[in-house]
Amino acid sequence: MRRFKTLIQLSLILVTLVVSTFMAQRKFASDPIVNYNVRFDQGQPSIVSEKVVDKLLIQIIKDHSARLKDGIVLNKAESQIESLIGVRNAEVYTTISGLLMVDIQEKRVLAKVESDPVYYIDELGEQFVLSDPYLTELPVVRVKNDARFSGDSVKRILEKLSYFELLEADLNDLRVIADERFAIGFRSFDFEVILGDTTKLEYKLNKLMAFLIKAEQDKLLGRYHKVDLSFNNQVVATKK
Repeated sequence: MRRFKTLIQLSLILVTLVVSTFMAQRKFASDPIVNYNVRFDQGQPSIVSEKVVDKLLIQIIKDHSARLKDGIVLNKAESQIESLIGVRNAEVYTTISGLLMVDIQEKRVLAKVESDPVYYIDELGEQFVLSDPYLTELPVVRVKNDARFSGDSVKRILEKLSYFELLEADLNDLRVIADERFAIGFRSFDFEVILGDTTKLEYKLNKLMAFLIKAEQDKLLGRYHKVDLSFNNQVVATKK
């Protein structure tokens, strides 16, 4: 009899726990989301507009408040945030307390293009304009006579330059001298370095390093005004 009473008590406790859990989940699922918290991977946003993110989240909450715990709605919210300028990735989820959490990973800005208006190139080679100036120092792209070029070409050049620490550190600007043809200006040299197109970039930069080392040994660096790497298997240096 005593054992029977114990079993009944345990059964009642179990049923109470199940009912309580069910009711809590049901309440959680039905409670509307009214608060949100946005976190950026770098602590503070550098290119993503907080005002635009806030405006979008307020609209999402207004339209889907009772359904924001639904996975489909959360995925839709992520897609909308990822469509904003500067957002590489977004994760949207809700906490047990009913707080909407938004984690944003920003794209990395590679270069600033001098034009009217000024625009930027990101790590994916995409071009975009910002309402506020980007204050972090960046390589500058200068365009001659409205020459055409792609952001992907700029990305490839800067990526290859990053393999050569001395060249990357001394980079002054990247110049678009004709359609999809580039030159580089360095701070320590008076001469312009002609890259040509973006084929064989690593090979061209290796040739440049060899040329610089030899010219420095021979104390000839100050005698040139242009170094052309666009010819096959040779460096063509033009004297002042």
